[in-house]
Amino acid sequence: VSTISIPAMTRESKKLARQLKRVFNDKNIIDVLKLSNFTRYGIEMPEIAVWISENLSEGFSAIENFANWQYGEFENYKKLMSGILSG
Repeated sequence: VSTISIPAMTRESKKLARQLKRVFNDKNIIDVLKLSNFTRYGIEMPEIAVWISENLSEGFSAIENFANWQYGEFENYKKLMSGILSG
């Protein structure tokens, strides 16, 4: 099982990171981003982690273990991620 290690965050950063992580729900991952893998046992979901800096102006979202890496059109992913994060 893979895990993502992120640096420590302040309380405000954790709160904002939690809100951003909620944006990546199952529907967005499966239908919009198409990052899941369908197996005979069900849907294999990627692990997602969000880190926000202390000044709340910078950060990153890490997506690990998603199935369609080799088929990814990364410019398309940037547009889809921007659309999801903008609301």
